[in-house]
Order: sequence, then C-alpha cells, then structure tokens
Amino acid sequence: NMLLFVGGILLLSAMQTTALDYAFFHKDIDTEIAKLPTTTTNLRFVSSPTTHLKAFLFQRLTSLEGLCINKSELISVDDDAFTGTNISNLYLNDNSITTMPNLTTISASLVFLDLSSNRIAAVPRGFFHGMTALRIFHFDNNQLIQFPDFSSLPRSNVLSFISIENNSLSN
Repeated sequence: NMLLFVGGILLLSAMQTTALDYAFFHKDIDTEIAKLPTTTTNLRFVSSPTTHLKAFLFQRLTSLEGLCINKSELISVDDDAFTGTNISNLYLNDNSITTMPNLTTISASLVFLDLSSNRIAAVPRGFFHGMTALRIFHFDNNQLIQFPDFSSLPRSNVLSFISIENNSLSN
C-alpha cells in the first residue's frame, strides 16, 4: 500500500488495484467532490464546514463504496444525494442531522450504516425497505423517542447488529 499526503489530501492507494481512497480534513465537500476521479472507492471528510449534501452530489463517483462524513457541520441530506454510487459502508455520525436521509438509491448495496450522534428524532416507516444487505445499524446518541419500525426490512435481510443506546425511547 502507498500513503501519500499532498496539499491537505491524504491519498491511500493499493498498489495492485485501481482503488482510490481519499481523506479530507476541514474541507468543503462540494468543492472537493468535483476534483476526484470517478474511480474513487472510499472517501472520508472530517470536520467539514458543509451543512447540506445536494441531490446527485456523488453521482460521478460510480465506484464509491465507502463514505464517511463525521465530526462535521452536516445538517441535511437531499434525496438522491447518493444516486449513481454503490455505497456499502455509510458513516454520517457525529454531525447535526435532524431528519433521516433517504437512502433508497443505495438501499440494495448498503451493508453498514452509522447515523449515531446526530439529532434525529424518528426513523420513518418504510425506511428499511429494499435493504437486503444491511448487517449493522448504529443509531446511538440521537433524539429517538420511539423504537424504529423494522417491518419494512426484506425477509432476505441479514441484519445482525442494531445499536440504539442513549436515546429517549418510550416503552
């Protein structure tokens, strides 16, 4: 593996594959996405000033499998923000998101979902529809008042871990 740090960008690249991993610290997401090659497979933003993910923002990144946006100022995510990607690991933890993002466009590929430490009060009915591959769901430290309805999970789902600690759940 090769580790390269250039102009605030940490580039990790496996020597024998075309996989490209990027990490950005204190950078605007909209600005940096436009500069990335379409073959980017993993992307991480830490302490980003971006407050909103626009629809189709990641569309050019057709090889994107892992996305981590944490400890940032993120408040909202447009429907279709992840259209065109194959995200299997999505970390949107330690932000200020108030409403569950619509993940319909990546529901079939999603394996790991971390929405912990946000400000989300409810998981909408049907949220888990089409999530056949979802194995792990982290939802700790939110403002959840009611246990999520998992009835929309497909019967073929392999969900094996749910973490919803430190919420205000009622019986």
